[in-house]
Amino acid sequence: MTTFAFKVTVPANEIISSALGTGVGNKFQSPYDIGKAVTLAGENNHVLAAAGADIDGFVHSVEPITVNGGFSFGGVLVEGRIEVVVGANQGATPMAAGDYVVADAQLALGTVGDHQSWTPPGTSPSSPTGPTAQVKTGTPTHKFWRCIRVVSGTGAAGSVVLLERV
Repeated sequence: MTTFAFKVTVPANEIISSALGTGVGNKFQSPYDIGKAVTLAGENNHVLAAAGADIDGFVHSVEPITVNGGFSFGGVLVEGRIEVVVGANQGATPMAAGDYVVADAQLALGTVGDHQSWTPPGTSPSSPTGPTAQVKTGTPTHKFWRCIRVVSGTGAAGSVVLLERV
């Protein structure tokens, strides 16, 4: 019998171009920063999402060029599905399908996480090096991403989950 499980959608529903980071001293680096959660900032750019913030999207690509006087440049997934990691601040209650999420503290730019070497079959273009975004259960106010599947683990910190923008 064939087995079915929710996966990341391919091709991604919507990826936008954006300046990334805050300028020369704050560069996003491919492939280490692909998949990290970001929020919209005020200079035609996206920055790493702060813990507790609504998630505007996830870094999809980082190009080798700079724009706007030194900002990194790349794509941001703003719709669709992506695999992420349940962050260290999840708390005692494991994340479950149906839970809405906000950002947890993100890994520093240019750093990799424990799941970077984890490469599932059919790796999604939205996280080609494995899931890197850190999320936790929360109450978003304007950008709604929710867990639709626990991919690995129990939903506790360190688990991999699949999010969908709703």
